[in-house]
Amino acid sequence: MEKLSQVIQIDEGKIQTHLGEVVRSTVEETLNAMLDAEADRPPCRAERYEPTDTRQNTRAGTYQRQLHTKVGEVTLQVPKLCTLPLEAVSSNPPGAEMRFSKKQIEPGIVVLEMAGRFLMGPDCQQVDREIEAHIVRDQKSIIFDLSAVEHVDSAAVGQIVKCYSKLKKSGGRLRLAGASGMVEGALKLTQVHKVIEIYPTVQEAAKNFPRASSAVSAKNSNS
Repeated sequence: MEKLSQVIQIDEGKIQTHLGEVVRSTVEETLNAMLDAEADRPPCRAERYEPTDTRQNTRAGTYQRQLHTKVGEVTLQVPKLCTLPLEAVSSNPPGAEMRFSKKQIEPGIVVLEMAGRFLMGPDCQQVDREIEAHIVRDQKSIIFDLSAVEHVDSAAVGQIVKCYSKLKKSGGRLRLAGASGMVEGALKLTQVHKVIEIYPTVQEAAKNFPRASSAVSAKNSNS
């Protein structure tokens, strides 16, 4: 027994070092696999090897980054991405974007009708483009019909205020109509209703709506 105990010796230090290296290498391998997989997914779509019609990116090798962890230093192989387009990402799921239409109910008064979820990204960009286009065409008396809008986020509220400021600066006016439920609550919570007039219906919002030309004339007569 004495000879056997001398033959079998356990070096706990070496075992711990070995286990630490196994954990470190596993962490490194897992993180690099995740980075590689993320480069394949939207919005990057930088898959490896041959080009495809859906490819939005190309890869140009990798660059190394050192990450210090409790199990040791991990070397990350970060994919180099080229020609990445700047895209606005919407929180709306595909096919659920805000629906948008417009009509002129009276000479000089344009109603922008919105329906669905008004969120950051393409929704805000579309509204911004519409306001810019109407200002260029000298159509500056605008009503946002929100009666069919179910949800707004902070970006949408900010976009509404931005449109109000643009129209006011150009001698126009923005009114809101039909806001209810969550949308009305968000506008009141952010104090927007104290800055922009809100009406129950489009018809009420259109009453006594000062025309943009009148606003510009009044401004010129006061100067």
